[in-house]
Amino acid sequence: MPNLQTLIFLIFTLTLMTKHANSQSRKIILGTNDHLTVKMLNPEELEAMKKNSAFSQAGTLPADGATRTFETADGEIILEFYNGAAIVARSREDAAQLPRVSFQRVLFSSRRNEVSYWVDIDEASFNRLKEEAKQFGPGEHPAFFGDAFYQMDSGHVLVAWSERFNPGKYAVLESIRTLIGFDPELAAFLEKEQPDPVEYDMLRKRPEEPSYGFRFEIKDGRQANLEEIKAILSVALNIDRDSLDFSMESINKVGASFLWNADNLALEDLHLPCAAYLGEALARQHQLEWEQPEGYEYCILKSKTGRRIDIVERLTDGFVDNDYWGVVDLKWTVEGVARMLSAEKK
Repeated sequence: MPNLQTLIFLIFTLTLMTKHANSQSRKIILGTNDHLTVKMLNPEELEAMKKNSAFSQAGTLPADGATRTFETADGEIILEFYNGAAIVARSREDAAQLPRVSFQRVLFSSRRNEVSYWVDIDEASFNRLKEEAKQFGPGEHPAFFGDAFYQMDSGHVLVAWSERFNPGKYAVLESIRTLIGFDPELAAFLEKEQPDPVEYDMLRKRPEEPSYGFRFEIKDGRQANLEEIKAILSVALNIDRDSLDFSMESINKVGASFLWNADNLALEDLHLPCAAYLGEALARQHQLEWEQPEGYEYCILKSKTGRRIDIVERLTDGFVDNDYWGVVDLKWTVEGVARMLSAEKK
C-alpha cells in the first residue's frame, strides 16, 4: 500500500500530465502550400504506447534530438527524442519529411519535457505567408532574434531573422514559445503561464533520484568496468547501449542528450560516469593509459610522454557557467584535450 506522500505525488503528477499533455495533432508548415500533420507524445504517453502496441525499432531518422525510430503495425513512424518525448508520422512518406524540420527542447519552461520546432523557408514563401498573418508590434517580440515577426491564425509564427542572429534567413516557428529553446531566459517574457516553483521542484525531484555509486576500476592501465559505464549512460540519457562505442559520433549523442535533458538530470550522479566515458574515448584515440594517483578518489589519463590529464576536472570546466547548470559542451572538452596532445607530438 503506497504511503500518503507517494499518493500525493502520483495524483499531482497525473494532474500535470493531463494539464500539459502533448498528445495532439499538429500541422507543421513546410512552405506556402506544403504541410505535414503529425502527433506529439509526451514521455508517459510513449511509454504507455510501447507497452500496449506492437511496433519494431527501425533505425534512426537524421532529425534533431532523435535517439531512435519505431514503426507500428499500422505503418506509422515514431521518432523518439532523447528526453523520451516523441513525434508520430502517419507513414514512411510523411516521416521522410521530418529531417526538413528543426526540433529542439524548450528547457526550464512551465511545460514538462516540451519539444518545439521550426522550419526554414525561402523569402518568397515568407512573403506569401505573411499576407495572411498579423505583424507583431514594437516591443512584442525579442528584436535580437528577428527583424519582423508575424502571428498566423494557426498559431505558427513567421520570422525574418535579424542580422545579428541569422542574417537573410526566414523561418516558420511552431509558436513564439519556440524561441525559449534558443534562450531559456526568454521564458520570463514569452510564457503566458509561469512555472510554479513548488510544482516544478516536485517533478524534478522524482521520488527516488538515481544513485549509481560509480567508481573507477583500473587494471593494467585500462578501465575494467566499461559495460557499467555504458549501462549507466544508456539509461540516464536514453541512448541505445550499442551506440555507446566510445567514438566521437557517440560523444556527440551523449552531448545532445545532456542538452535535451538538462532540466531532468541529477548531474552529480552522472559526472564521473560521463568523465570515464570521455576519457576512454580519448584513451583509445591517443593511446593513453589510466591511473589513480595517490590521494585521488577518481582516475586520470596519462600520455606516453608522461603528461597527466585530469578529465574529471576538464569536464567540470565544460559545464557552462550560467543559471542553467546542466548545459555541457562535451565536444569542447574532448577537442581541448585532443589539441593539447596533438601539440605535444610536434
